[in-house]
Amino acid sequence: MKIEDMISRIDRLNPNDIDDSEKREWIANLELMLLHEVLHTHVLNGDEQRKADSMTEEGIKADGYELLVKPPYDDIYRHYVDVQIAELNVDTEAYNNKVPMYNNALLTFKNWFNRTHTPKAAVKHRF
Repeated sequence: MKIEDMISRIDRLNPNDIDDSEKREWIANLELMLLHEVLHTHVLNGDEQRKADSMTEEGIKADGYELLVKPPYDDIYRHYVDVQIAELNVDTEAYNNKVPMYNNALLTFKNWFNRTHTPKAAVKHRF
C-alpha cells in the first residue's frame, strides 16, 4: 500500500484535522523504527534488502512510497497515527484506548517477522 492510500484510510476511519504532512512524518518515523529494530536485525532476501537499502526519511514521505508492512499487518500504521493524533489533541482517554491496539499490531508484526526470517545473530560465520 502506498503512503497516500494509508493516509486516506486513516482519515476515513478516524476523521481528523491534522495535516497530511504531519501524518507522513509520523509514518516515516515508524518506518525508520521498523527498519532499525526489525529489518536490520534479520537476514533479508534480495527484495527486502533492496527495500531496506533504499529507505530514507525523504523517500518515505514522497508520494508513491510503498509501505514496508503489508496486509494483514498494515494496521500498525493506522494505530500508530491514531495514537499520535490522540496525543496531539491531549485526548487521554482516546490515547489510553489506542496505545494497546498499536502495541498489539506492532507485536503481531514483529512475531510474524521473527517466525519468517532468520535473526542475524543465528547466522554462523566461518573464518
